[in-house]
Amino acid sequence: MSDKIIKNLPPAGHIGYVVADVYKAAAEASGLFELKNTDNIFDFIPMRCWAWGREISDCHLKVAMIDWTDNFKIEFIQPCGGDIHYSRFLKATGGGMHHTAHYVDDFEAYRAWLLKKGAEIIFETETEDEIRGYRRSCHVTFQDSRTNIEVLEIARFRNK
Repeated sequence: MSDKIIKNLPPAGHIGYVVADVYKAAAEASGLFELKNTDNIFDFIPMRCWAWGREISDCHLKVAMIDWTDNFKIEFIQPCGGDIHYSRFLKATGGGMHHTAHYVDDFEAYRAWLLKKGAEIIFETETEDEIRGYRRSCHVTFQDSRTNIEVLEIARFRNK
């Protein structure tokens, strides 16, 4: 466990939208805002995934991560498998803005800080690949709030 003292989240690194069709959403954003890298669409299937504290094995997302500026991105997420909050959000609302995401260097410290603030973890992943390395993330919400925050560990290579 980290001894780092957390006082606040860093600025958001991206805004996430849940959509029914990631390809359509990326194309519309490209045309509307003249964004670049709108063809950066990939399947995200984490090594490990938890939804509301229960480990699940069928999480599958199709994701478009699009540069808005050098330091800020728009993420479009299409749920493709698993009983996860993205699927429930899409079914309940038809899609839309879902979360702000904050990239952190000390994931454990920020996770613990959010829990102390009264957050409930509704989704958590752990993954590793040869391109970006190892990383974890969690989505939290607060009781009686529609606020949804994602905290992402800055990816790193563990064996290099």
